[in-house]
Amino acid sequence: MTPPATVVLQGGFTLEIESDNADPVAQALLSGELLSRNPQEVVELTVTSGQRVRFRAGAVVAVILGDEKTDASVSAESTEPAAALELKRPAMPFVALQEFLSSTQHAELVQLTLAAQSRFKPSSTAGGSGRRRSSLVLYEDARISEMMIARLNQALPDVVRRLGIVRAANATGAPAVDCQVTAHNDGDFYGMHNDAGAVGLQHRTISYVYYFRTSPKPFRGGELRLYEVAIKDGVYGAGDEHWLVEPKDNSVVFFPSHTMHEVLPVTCPSKQFADSRFTVNGWISY
Repeated sequence: MTPPATVVLQGGFTLEIESDNADPVAQALLSGELLSRNPQEVVELTVTSGQRVRFRAGAVVAVILGDEKTDASVSAESTEPAAALELKRPAMPFVALQEFLSSTQHAELVQLTLAAQSRFKPSSTAGGSGRRRSSLVLYEDARISEMMIARLNQALPDVVRRLGIVRAANATGAPAVDCQVTAHNDGDFYGMHNDAGAVGLQHRTISYVYYFRTSPKPFRGGELRLYEVAIKDGVYGAGDEHWLVEPKDNSVVFFPSHTMHEVLPVTCPSKQFADSRFTVNGWISY
């Protein structure tokens, strides 16, 4: 018999599909035809629980086909129904690394950021409406980007392995990395969202947040709350379980860009820019 194929989705989910599954979407996945469709097209499959799972064609990272072989333990006359699809959750929702930059690089980053204060702009969000975010953002700085991207590329192989992310079969060249600096001061926050849900952002695979600050620590709060990915009413959403990541100086956290997350409010008594909760954050298109 032919072992089931494994479909890897962004966010760390996998689907196992039997080769004789007659669902048109399942057959399109097995043949590879779905990979050539419009990435924005939404498709549905039924998992073993009977729930319909909805996802974008562009959310498919890879389809791993099983090799045909004979399994002597399964009788040809067996009437036991095969599990058509099984939904598996990612084993690890994020990867955190400490002492990410050298002390020299950290000091340079603080100096560059404080010197660029006049270039920070009020933050905005892609899609949606209302007051979902409050912070200041430095969208471009060549030296900061150069420093961070070089270090991120060093860490990336181990990060993708630990997150269980498989690169798309047709991907070539080095992964694209976006980089910006964000300052959260007194009362600033970022409401629940994901980084790849808006139109035009579906290429984002891995999100990262690098934390840095002046010393001693001049603020409270600002934790990153990461939510378990859940499927509710057939669509991705935030699950009941969550994790709090403390903004530790010179640490970085990586997580799948489809993960729902938020930044809790910051308290900064001085309200001075230099005392902000600083991050270099962005997205890796893997």
